[in-house]
This record gives sequence, C-alpha cells and structure tokens, in this order.
Amino acid sequence: GLALSSGYYTSEGALVMRRKAIVIRYVTSWMALDVALLVPEWVMLFSSTEDGTQNVVGALRSFRFLRLLRLVRLVKAEKLWKQMMERTNSNYLLLGVGVAKLISCLAVVIHILACMWHGLGASQADGWVSIHSDLADGTLFLYLCSAHWSLTQFHGSTDINPTNAMERSFAVFVVMLSIIGFSSFLSSITNMMMQISSLRQEQTQRMQMLLEYLDDHNISLLLSVRVKRF
Repeated sequence: GLALSSGYYTSEGALVMRRKAIVIRYVTSWMALDVALLVPEWVMLFSSTEDGTQNVVGALRSFRFLRLLRLVRLVKAEKLWKQMMERTNSNYLLLGVGVAKLISCLAVVIHILACMWHGLGASQADGWVSIHSDLADGTLFLYLCSAHWSLTQFHGSTDINPTNAMERSFAVFVVMLSIIGFSSFLSSITNMMMQISSLRQEQTQRMQMLLEYLDDHNISLLLSVRVKRF
C-alpha cells in the first residue's frame, strides 16, 4: 500500500527512500493498528451465512468501536504537518496556517457540540427538538439550529433553550467549557493577528527606508522601478 511506498524523514532531516527501511519502520509502528482495524472488517465481509459463522460475525461487530482507533493516525498527520512547516520560511504563510488551524478546530468543536445537542434533544420526549418541531424543516434545519446554539454558547444568544434537567446540565457544562476554550481561542487569534500586523509594519518601514535612499541618492527612475520590483 501507500505506507510501504512512502519515504520518510529521519530526526536529522535526511530523506529515506530505501524500501527495506520503509517496510521495517511500518512493521514496527503502524502495522499492528492496521491489522487490528482490518481483520474484523475482512471477516464480516467474506464470511458465509452459516449459524456458527454468524455468531463469530456478531461478536466481531461488537468491536466496531475499534474504528475510533483510526483517529490515532492524526498523530502521524500532525508529525508530517510539523515537518512540512519546518521547511517553510514564509512568516505570513506560517501565521496564516495557524489562523486557519484555529478556525478549523473551532468549527470541529462546534460541529461535535451541535451533534451532541441534537442527539440529546431528540432522545427525550420533552426535548428541545419536540418543542421546536413545528418550525423544523428537515434534518438540515435542525442541524443548523444545533450549530447556532453551539456557537452562541461561546458568544451571542439564541431562541433555543434547554427544556429539561438533562439539557440544562449539558448547557452548563458547555458554558463552562466555552469560558476556557473561547478565551484561549481569542488570545491565540489576537496574538497571531498582532504578529501579522508587526510584519506588515516592518515591511512598510523597510519600504520607506528604501524610498528615502533612492530619493537622497538621485537614483534613476528605471533603476528605482527595478529595485522596488525586486
């Protein structure tokens, strides 16, 4: 597969493309996890319909939660992303990627909270979903309502409120989480925007110094244009 055909960088920054070294690295790292994830799927896919086999398949289905282990691969993705960023020399690109990463993380958190909020409301007869069922216009509308509620726990207000003790408890937990999480988010965003502003200010100062130098030394117009383009 792809894992056996992709080179890797060592801690010293050297690129390794030898197939034997790649195979050894894969066998000693991700192979056990891949096998644990794929074997139950293969058994359920290729099994017959006999009763004995059905029992085995039923038992293996109870281990579908192992799919969550695929999230462990995010550690590998984070490592690859870090290596790529180490090879980037543009401050604007690094800061822009940092801002996009924070916004993406916030969107993921809002999505997860929205799904949990909708699931909680739909699982109870007196939940918020039943209260607002007359306004519901399909699953998309309910998801947008849930996402709106999740977003307003960080900032803003909404007309969707908890209708029972379970929903109220969840809302209190989310608010406590948002106090810490949103404060950290704003702090990080503000810091990055200040760094971008500082870079722009430094670039403006350098351009002003260049213009003053060109003017003081009576540099020709053609050469001045070439210098500024460079």
